[in-house]
Amino acid sequence: MSNQKFFLALTAIAKNENDYLQEFIEFYHHCHKVEHFYIYDNDSEIPLQKTLAENAPHLLKLISFIPFPGLKMQLAAYNHFVENYGHQTHFTCFFDIDEYVVCHKHDTLFDFLHERKNQAGIGINWLFFGPKPHIQKPNSGRLFENYLYSEGFQHDYIKCIVQPKHVKTFLNPHAPQMKPFRFLRNAEGGFIKASPPVSKKYTMDTIQLNHYFTKSMDEYQVKINSVRADIGVKRTETSDMAWLPSFPKKAIVKNDVALRYSQILQNALENGSLIENA
Repeated sequence: MSNQKFFLALTAIAKNENDYLQEFIEFYHHCHKVEHFYIYDNDSEIPLQKTLAENAPHLLKLISFIPFPGLKMQLAAYNHFVENYGHQTHFTCFFDIDEYVVCHKHDTLFDFLHERKNQAGIGINWLFFGPKPHIQKPNSGRLFENYLYSEGFQHDYIKCIVQPKHVKTFLNPHAPQMKPFRFLRNAEGGFIKASPPVSKKYTMDTIQLNHYFTKSMDEYQVKINSVRADIGVKRTETSDMAWLPSFPKKAIVKNDVALRYSQILQNALENGSLIENA
C-alpha cells in the first residue's frame, strides 16, 4: 500500500538564501502546485526556518526543514531525501533556489507531470539568465521579474524531476542513477543518460528551467568566489567553471515569458490562502 502524501514535492539544499526562499516557495506553490518542500539548510548564518517564521509563518505548513551542516553536502542531502522521505511523494523536483520552471504548453508543472505520471524521471534544460541591468540588488520585485536577459539558447545540462522510488543513488546533482529498467526522459519523451546529465534535444518550446545564476553583479561577484555545494571547492577554482568571468556580457537576449506568472502569483497572494491540494 502506498504511503505517498503528495503527488508533487520539491527538494533543495540552501545556504543563506534567506532573501529568496519565500518567493521561491510562493512561486512553486501558487504557480505550479508544488504541495510540499523539503529544504535542507546547509549552515545558514540565520536559520532559514527562523526567517520564514518571522516573515511568512503561514508557509511553514508546506515545508519540512532539515538542518544539514557541512561541506560538499548536496549529494548527501539528495540521497538522504530519497532514503528518508522519498516514499512520501510521487514526483520530486531536485532544484536550486535560483531555478524557476516555465511551462509553455501547460498551465502548471503539476499539469505537465500529470500527463507523464508513469515516467520514472524527466530532465528539464537550463536557460541561463544574467545580471543585466542590475549592478546592485534591486530593492523590489521578484527574481523572475527583475532578470529578463538570458544567453538566448538552451543549455545542454538538465535538472531533474523523478519518482524517488525509481532512484538508485545521486552521484551528480543534475540527475541520479536510476534503478534497472528505469530511465530519465526529456520533455518530448527521448532518453537521457545520467552521465553526463545532458540533453541536446530542443524542448524549450514545451518547458524551460530559468537559472538565475548571477542575480545582480554585486551578488554575482560573491557567488563566483563561493564554495560549491556539490564538491566543496570555490567556483573560480574549477575548470568546468572557466566561463564564469565572461558570462554576464553574453546574457543579453531578452526572455520575459516568466512574467506571465506575475499576475497569477499576485492574485494568489491577495487571496491569502494556500492551494487546496497541499
